Amino acid sequence: MSILTYAEIDSSNIVLTVGLIQEEDAQDGGGNHSDSVAEAFFQKHYKSTNSWKRCWEDASDDSKRSCMPGVGSEYIPSLDIFKGHQPEREWVYNQSAREWQAPSDYVGTKPTLTSDEVSKNYEVCWDADEYKAGRNPWFKYRHPTDDPPALTAEQSAANQYYLYRPATGQWDLITPAVAKPALTDDEIARGCDYSWNQEDYEIDDTTGGWIKHCPE
Repeated sequence: MSILTYAEIDSSNIVLTVGLIQEEDAQDGGGNHSDSVAEAFFQKHYKSTNSWKRCWEDASDDSKRSCMPGVGSEYIPSLDIFKGHQPEREWVYNQSAREWQAPSDYVGTKPTLTSDEVSKNYEVCWDADEYKAGRNPWFKYRHPTDDPPALTAEQSAANQYYLYRPATGQWDLITPAVAKPALTDDEIARGCDYSWNQEDYEIDDTTGGWIKHCPE
């Protein structure tokens, strides 16, 4: 028997929970799959009167409710589909296309990936800050194909770390250019610490790259 996935929908059609059920527990007396039996199972288990809708990890069209929802996703009763999360604040959902789409009033042109770039794990991404500033918000980003190398004990002691460079697809070993600032006794007691931000340092090396973090 396989495991089935269902989403709990509240009165505002927002997904509250995604739960799993054994296929045998979603069958009626005749041994047939029943959404109503599955819903009754979840309502009893979660002590909830909300409705439950089946969803699929591999959803890609309306036969499987368009997409796999997550907590906070929206269900559209009139279409019997899930919307999925809004990727960017400016994006608008196109019900006909069943997808979130970027606004059409952006400056510039959306780049197209070459076959070589696709093979090297590039993706065209959206930058909301560039859009707000009236510049081309689309850019090419090369995702890493592997994890960063493990640090040695000596490298960790020296506050070194690996930084991924999308332009080259490489992990660079970063050594902070300036010494790590000392914490006061009060900051140590509060659990504060510093982390080095190489990108900030490369943008403006007059302020240094150390950023202090303290628990709230």
